[in-house]
Amino acid sequence: MNFEVEIKLSAPFEFALPDLGRQWNSLRITSKSARRTITTYLDTDGYDLFSCGAALRFRGEDIDRSGCIGVWTLKFAPPRDVSYRSARFEFEVKADGGTVPSYFDPAMRVFGAGGELRELAVLSAVRRPMLFESSEAEPVVELDDDLVEVIEGPNKGSRFREIEIELLSPSFEDDAEKISQLFLASGASHSKSSSKLEQAIENPGNHRFISGLLDRYDHPVVSDLSVLASMVLGGSGGSEAGLKAFAEAVLVGLTEDSARAIAAEFVEGLASEGSSGGDLETWISGLLTESAVMLAAELRAAGHVVFARHEAPTPPAKRLSELLVSKVSRLRRAKEHSLHEFGLFLEELVSLPWERLSQEEQEVAGFVGKWS
Repeated sequence: MNFEVEIKLSAPFEFALPDLGRQWNSLRITSKSARRTITTYLDTDGYDLFSCGAALRFRGEDIDRSGCIGVWTLKFAPPRDVSYRSARFEFEVKADGGTVPSYFDPAMRVFGAGGELRELAVLSAVRRPMLFESSEAEPVVELDDDLVEVIEGPNKGSRFREIEIELLSPSFEDDAEKISQLFLASGASHSKSSSKLEQAIENPGNHRFISGLLDRYDHPVVSDLSVLASMVLGGSGGSEAGLKAFAEAVLVGLTEDSARAIAAEFVEGLASEGSSGGDLETWISGLLTESAVMLAAELRAAGHVVFARHEAPTPPAKRLSELLVSKVSRLRRAKEHSLHEFGLFLEELVSLPWERLSQEEQEVAGFVGKWS
């Protein structure tokens, strides 16, 4: 799973950074050159991304995005059990700013953001980065001191300062926390907003409207939508990557009802797609995407997590669907489970002769007996 883990702080413009020198707590410090960037946030007229805890942005060096090469980023909320103060899924693509990369399309469909996009806000920022490295020269923490001005959007003309302490190596979490405590003791404060976008668009005049958008879905629904979006993006690199992303989603990320629902949907898709033949590599990621999009639509429509058992098209497919659903439930309840072993199970499952499954009941029975 692609995670960004950071601690966000706010500070007045006159705030003086603590003098850390070139060495702190056994970590070597390197200050990088300041850089000015222009960041544009986009969403649908219905704020479909924002309501799901997601944000799409383009960051470059020119206010005119067309023809400007920069970084497109899609960020969204973490799974429900993540305990970090600020952690998000983050996927990036370097591309021209004039067109949203098609790579993001499956996740946009998960969030219901298939409509035309418009600019929500444009921010100009001067970033002053500081890199903390271990004794092995491994980057472990990055500190970014951002001086931000809103140049387009509801809060046009407002300025704020944000200090981000990003954890680059999980084993240095305590160091990141100690750095934040040092800055807090020096006069910084915890940020009241979860993102720069919120600070750019929320104000007393629209507070109720923005709060309503953030409350559109229950937290478990937002979490499940994020896991589904991560699954379709992380699983776009072929069948092996797809099955790995699917395994992580159903065993670790999704709530149980959603995990069971997409497991049943997955087998139904295997029975439908496999019966038409074709190469596994060419349709497994599409199958995962369609399963995720269908479940996401149900989640957004109901406003809460639901599980509706889908009827498999044939008796053998029904047995395999029941096996996968029960296996997912059993492994989730276990104190320890092996993603690797579950991955082997999935590889065998998708390799069954789906195009003639109804004539291979003996092979299906053998598979069920092996993995029950």
